[in-house]
Amino acid sequence: MNRDSSTRTANYPCRLALLCSLVWATSALAADRNVGPPNFGPNSVTGWVPITYGDLYEPPPSGPGPVTDDPAHPFVSNREFAETGRQPTFHIADLSNPILQPWTREELRTRNEHILSGKPGYSVQGSCIPLGVPAYLIHPVQPVYFIQTQKMVLLINQEDQETRRIYLNVPHSRNVKPSWYGESIGHYEGTLSSSIQSV
Repeated sequence: MNRDSSTRTANYPCRLALLCSLVWATSALAADRNVGPPNFGPNSVTGWVPITYGDLYEPPPSGPGPVTDDPAHPFVSNREFAETGRQPTFHIADLSNPILQPWTREELRTRNEHILSGKPGYSVQGSCIPLGVPAYLIHPVQPVYFIQTQKMVLLINQEDQETRRIYLNVPHSRNVKPSWYGESIGHYEGTLSSSIQSV
C-alpha cells in the first residue's frame, strides 16, 4: 500500500463528516426559509418610496385625526410653489387638535410663535435630526430597505443610513431607555404589526 492511498483512506471519515455537515446545514437553511416572514423585496431592485410630500397623515375614518396645519396658516410646500408660484411656508400646527397632550401643545405653541415671528421652522430632515417614528417610513426622498431574519426586521433608510430594528416575537424590555426610535417589538398577523416604547 503506497503512502497516497493510505492518506486518502485516513481522510475518508473526515470527508464523510464534512459532506454530512454540509447536507445538514443546507437542509436546515432551506427549512428556515420556508417559515420566514413575507418577502418585501421580490427582486434585487425593489425599494419603497412614498410619492407624496411625506409628512401629511391621512385621517382615520372616524374620531380625532392627526395634527394638521392651522387653517389660518395653510402650508405651501416647495412642490406647490413650483406649480403655483405661491410663497412656500413652514408648518404651523393646529393647536385645537384633541389628541395633543398639554406639554405637546405648549411645545407646538412655542414653535408656531417662533415661525410666525419670521424665524425658520425647519423640519427634522432639514435639521439633520433623526426622523423618529413614524416619519422614518414616510419621508419621501430615498428608499427604505427591509432586511428580515427570524428574530428581527431591520429597516435601513438609504438617505442617511439610519436604521430601525423591530425585534420579533419577544416582550418589551422592563426599563427601556428613550431613543429616537424607541424599542420596537413586532409580530406577524398576515402583515407586520409592531408596538413602540420610549420614543
